[in-house]
Amino acid sequence: MCLSLGTVAWVVILFLMRPYVVLLVSVTNRSNRMEFIELVYPDRLWLAIDTIAALPAVILVAVTFLRRPNAASRVKALWKKGRTLLLASAVLNAIVAMAALALADSHKVSIVSPVLLCFSAWSLWYLLMSKRMRDVFYDFPVEEDPKTTKAKRTRAKRTKAK
Repeated sequence: MCLSLGTVAWVVILFLMRPYVVLLVSVTNRSNRMEFIELVYPDRLWLAIDTIAALPAVILVAVTFLRRPNAASRVKALWKKGRTLLLASAVLNAIVAMAALALADSHKVSIVSPVLLCFSAWSLWYLLMSKRMRDVFYDFPVEEDPKTTKAKRTRAKRTKAK
């Protein structure tokens, strides 16, 4: 047994992977594929830059699916650095959001940009302050001895029967 990412952590990860989510949603929209992208990213350059900023979060999601007791040493090392990966992605995301607001033409700025900046700040705060996030990335599943596991199951059955 080991700790798993909670719901709030997955919300933060999905937010950091926002450009990939936006691209996925736009592909599924058959009527106008660019409409949703233009709603979130009025300038396509920021979509490309934000996609690069989200790469550390994408790496962490890939490592999450590889996280098991017999995982390779690089998976364990990347998992231990998971919080750092998310923090790097969050910082890059905040920088991109601030730059997009500062450098964008006034006619290309939408209400979405300030909201994204606020959520970027909140995700940074959560990643820095959450004890759960710190503990989740410290914990990694260990391989259990089959004899010990069988004995634990037998004891659990006996206590349930009483």
